[in-house]
Amino acid sequence: MYLNLKNFDTQKNYINEIINQPNLHENIANELNNLLLEKNMKGLNIDLSDFDLMLLNKNNFQQLVESIDNLLPPTKRLVLTIPYNENGRFMTNYIGNFDEIIINIFQQRPNQKLEYLDQFRNYIDNLLSKYNSKKISLIIDPRSFLVSFDKHRIEDFVFVDFSTIGNKLTQTDWTLDKTANKKNIYSSLRSPTQKNSKYFLYDSVFFYNLQYTIFAHLENPKPQLGLSNIGSEDPIIWKIINNYDFEKQHSILQELIFDTSVFSKDTGDLIISSSKLVAGKRKLIIEKNYITNWSIESFPKNPRLLSAKADQTSVALTFDDGPDPVYTPQILDILDQKKVKGVFFVTGENVEKYPDIANQIVSKGHIIANHTYDHPRTYAMSDQEFIAQIQSTQNIIEKVTGVSPKYFRIPYSDSSSIENIEDLRRYKILEKHNLQAAHYDVDSKDWELNDPQKIIDMVLSHDLKNSSQLLFHDGGSDRSSTVKALPAIIDNIHSQGLKIITLDQFTSKTEQTINQEKKSFSQLGFGIQIIGSKIIRYYLNIFLILVFVRYFGLWVLNIITIFLPKKITNQSQLRSFVSILIPCYNEENTIVKTIQAALESNYAEFEIIVVDDGSIDNSKKVLQEKFINNPKVKIFSIPNSGKAEALNYALKFAKGSLILSIDADTLVYPDTLKNLISSMDSKTGAVAGNIQVGNYHNILTKNQRLEYINGQNFDKLAYGLINGIIVVPGALGLWRKKAILSAGGYQKDTLAEDADLTIRLHKNNWQVKYNHYALAITEAPDKISKLIKQRVRWMYGILQVAFKNKQIILNPNYKCLGMIVLPEVLLNIFFLPVTLAANLLFIIFFVKAIGLFFGYSFSSVPYLNNIPTDRLFEIITLFLVTYLASLILAIFRDKSSNKWLLLIQLPFHLFIFRNFLWLLNILVVFKVFQGKKESWNHFHKAGKIKLLDQNKKKSKLLTQG
Repeated sequence: MYLNLKNFDTQKNYINEIINQPNLHENIANELNNLLLEKNMKGLNIDLSDFDLMLLNKNNFQQLVESIDNLLPPTKRLVLTIPYNENGRFMTNYIGNFDEIIINIFQQRPNQKLEYLDQFRNYIDNLLSKYNSKKISLIIDPRSFLVSFDKHRIEDFVFVDFSTIGNKLTQTDWTLDKTANKKNIYSSLRSPTQKNSKYFLYDSVFFYNLQYTIFAHLENPKPQLGLSNIGSEDPIIWKIINNYDFEKQHSILQELIFDTSVFSKDTGDLIISSSKLVAGKRKLIIEKNYITNWSIESFPKNPRLLSAKADQTSVALTFDDGPDPVYTPQILDILDQKKVKGVFFVTGENVEKYPDIANQIVSKGHIIANHTYDHPRTYAMSDQEFIAQIQSTQNIIEKVTGVSPKYFRIPYSDSSSIENIEDLRRYKILEKHNLQAAHYDVDSKDWELNDPQKIIDMVLSHDLKNSSQLLFHDGGSDRSSTVKALPAIIDNIHSQGLKIITLDQFTSKTEQTINQEKKSFSQLGFGIQIIGSKIIRYYLNIFLILVFVRYFGLWVLNIITIFLPKKITNQSQLRSFVSILIPCYNEENTIVKTIQAALESNYAEFEIIVVDDGSIDNSKKVLQEKFINNPKVKIFSIPNSGKAEALNYALKFAKGSLILSIDADTLVYPDTLKNLISSMDSKTGAVAGNIQVGNYHNILTKNQRLEYINGQNFDKLAYGLINGIIVVPGALGLWRKKAILSAGGYQKDTLAEDADLTIRLHKNNWQVKYNHYALAITEAPDKISKLIKQRVRWMYGILQVAFKNKQIILNPNYKCLGMIVLPEVLLNIFFLPVTLAANLLFIIFFVKAIGLFFGYSFSSVPYLNNIPTDRLFEIITLFLVTYLASLILAIFRDKSSNKWLLLIQLPFHLFIFRNFLWLLNILVVFKVFQGKKESWNHFHKAGKIKLLDQNKKKSKLLTQG
C-alpha cells in the first residue's frame, strides 16, 4: 500500500494535524492495518519525497510510525521513501522502525561537480553502516533537461526525452559540448544560434559514473537502483542498471541509442518489411574506471518500416474469422455476382472443420490469409506460442488448399500504429515466416451492429477514397447482417468511382510481374542452370580439396601403420579379471549364440553379466533355460530403461577391473578378448575392436560389409594412431572400469551412449586405442526400413555427442581429436549439400564419360549437356584412385575368405549406396535444426550370422603398434 504525503496547501495542514495528535495515532494505525489485511497487501510505503519536511514534527511522526509498526504483522513490510536533500538526510535519524528505505534522488542543478557523487557515496556509506540490516533502494529520475540562462542565472528548467537529444544532434545545429568529466557530472549540448540555452544529459554515461562511485567499493548485497519517470531515458541505462561488472559495462556503453521508436516511410496498413535497430557508437575515455569524456563515432539508425496501401481509386474487402459453412458461401456468391475479389483471413481451426469452403475461396480466385489457429489474444503470448499459432495455420491451409498464405492479421486487431521495437518484434517473426501483416482502416463494426443499415452507415461514414482495407466478418457469430449489407456497400463503392482490389495489388504487383512468375518450367530451369553451373564449379573445387586433404592424411597414417613394428604380448601378462556386459532387449534369436561365443573365449578370467532390459519377447525365457546353471553367467532383469541404464545396472555387479561390452547380436572369436587386453596399458581407458558384418546374403548387407571393412581397416586404423577414436562401439569395446566410473558411467541424454562415454574418457586424459586383430561379427540390417532406422539413430546420436562436447572442437588441448577428428565430423554436417552434389555430379560425369567414349554428346538431353565437363577427367581420376586404393588396402587387411568378390558390388556401392547414406545424413540434420527428437528405433534381428573363416596365427597375440 502506498501512502504519499504531498506538500499541497490543501493537504499540509490536514497531514500535520494528524501527525501532531498522538491520540489519533492508534486509530490511524488500526485502520491502515485492517486495510492491509483486507486487501492482502504486502506492506505500507510512506512516501515523504514531495512533503516539506521543515513542516514535519519529527518526534510526533516517529510516534505515529511506532504505532503502525506495533500493529503490523511480521510478514508485512514498512517502507519509508525520502528525498535526497538536507531534510531527507536529517530524516535518516528516524528510520529505525522501517524495513526498507527508498531514497528518491531528484535532478540536481546544472554544472554540478563530480564531488557531488563523492558526497552522495559518503551519505550512502553512513546509511549502510548505521542500518546494515535494512534493504536500501535508490530511485533516480533519468530524464535529461533543457535549461535557459540569463547572465548565468537559470530562468527556465524543462525535462526532455532522450530522443529529443538525438533529434537535436542529428537534425539541427546542436552539438556535444561538455562531456562528463572531473569538473562536470553531466554531458551537455550547445547551439551557436541559441547561446542562452543548454541541454544537460542524464544519460547512461552519467548513470555509470553514479553506480561506480556508490557501489564499486561495497561488498554484496549492494543497494538496488530503480528509475522513476521511465519512458524518456537513455535506453542503454537498462543494460547497465544494477550491473556491477564495471569493466563489462565499458563495452556496453560504447553503444549509442537515442530511442527505440520505429521510423515509417509511409502510413499504409499492409506491412511489407522492416529493418532492425542499428546502434551508434561512442568513443569513451576512461580514467581509473571513471568515464571522463566521450564522443560520437557514429549515429544510430532507427528501425524502419515499409508499408503499402491502396491508392485513392481503390479499396480492399477483407473478411475475418471464417470459413463458416453458412455465411462464407453466401459472401462468395455475392462477390461473384458483383465480379469482385476479397481477402479471407481464416483460422486454422475452421479450415480443419470446413476444408471444402476453404478450397472454394481459393478456386474462385480470392486470397486466403492467416488469422491464427483459434483466434487468441496474442499480446500476452510468448514468441514460441505466437509462432505455433501462425505456423500451424500455415501448414493446415497449405495442406488443404495447396496455397501458402502471404498475409496475416492479428486477432482483435485495433490497427494501432507501430511505435517501438517491442511492437516491431512480432512483425519480424512474421517476416521470418514469409508473412506480411495486414491491418485495416475502416471497421464495419459488423461484430457489434446487428442491423444491416447500421453496418452500411458505419462503412459509408468513412472517407473511402482515403481508405485502404475494409473489415468485415464471415465467421465467429451470426453474420446474416453482414451478408445483407454487403451488396449495397459494394454498389456504393463503385458509385464513388472506386475499384475493389486485393492485397496483392497494394504492393504494385503488376500483371507483368504476375506473368513473369508464370514462365515455363524449361525457361526457369535454363536460368537456374546458368547460375547453377557457376555454383557447381565453385563447390566442385572445394570438394576436390577436401577429398584430397582427407585421403592424403589417412593414407599417410595408414602407411605409418604398415611399417610400425608389431608388439607381441606375452600371455603370462594377461591377469586381469574381465566382466563381459551384454544388455538385451527383444533378442531371443541372437542372445544364446552371443553368450555361447563369449563362453568359448580362450581367456580364462571372466564372467558374463546379461541384463534383460524389459524384453517383451522370449529373451528372458531362453536365457533362463540355457544359462541359469552356468556359474560364469549372471542374468538380471529390469524394467525397460534403455541401453545406458542396463549397462549401468550391470556395472553394479561387475567384479572385473576391465569391462567388455558387447551387443546381444555380437559374436566374438575365442581370441578376441585376449587381443583387446593386449592393447591395454596404464594410460589406456578403452580399446575398440574390429566389427564386421556376418550376414552378407543380399546386396544391402554386402554393401554394408564393404563399408565396414573400409571403415575398420582403413579409417579407424588411422585414427587409432593419433588417439582420435571417437566411438568405442557398444558392440565390441573393452573399458577400464575405473575410467567408466570416473567419467560418470553411461549417460542416456544421447542416442550414442558409447560415443558419449568415449569422448568423456578423452576429456579425462585417457588414451583410447583400436585393435583391428580383435574381431567380432554383428548382424547388419537386411532391409531398407531397418537400415534407415539404424543409421538415423547413429547419425543423430553422433550429432548429439558433437554438440554436447562442442568445447573440444578446435581445442588444441585435445590434440588430434579436437583439431582434426571432431572438426571433420562437423565438416561432414555443414558440407553435406556440397558432398551430395559432388557425388551426384560424379554420377553425371561418369554417364557423360561413357557417352563420349561411344561418341554420344548428350546434346539432345536438356540440362545434362550444359553441366561443365572441363574437369571431368580430374574428378573421376582423383575420386576413383583415392577411394579404390583405400578400399583395396582395407580388403587386403581383411582375413576372411572370398573377400575380393565384394568388389563386384563397387558400382552399386559408389553410385547408389553411398548417396543413399548421404541423403539419410541430410535428413538427420534437418531433424536436428527443426528440433525433432529421435527415438532408439530398435529393429528385430533374425540371428542368421556366423563367424567368418579367418586365417590367423594362434601362437601369438598381435597388437598394432
